[in-house]
Amino acid sequence: MNTFRILVADDHPIFRFGLCSLLNSHKGWEICGEAADGREAVEKCNRLKPDLLILDICMPKLNGVDARGRSSKMILPREY
Repeated sequence: MNTFRILVADDHPIFRFGLCSLLNSHKGWEICGEAADGREAVEKCNRLKPDLLILDICMPKLNGVDARGRSSKMILPREY
């Protein structure tokens, strides 16, 4: 079974820790990286190529909306 790789970007370390712990508890999922601001999220997303990016909207240095537009990997989910 392939591992589903997740990058978590949030500027609140306690929230990020809790979310990563929760996601890591799911079999087959792994946290491939964490970011504390938007610029770091873009850099890590481009370098690590996660399957999913969980991105906070309000972060320092570069907000989540602008960070989303700067990464080659970030794709908005389709609505059904």
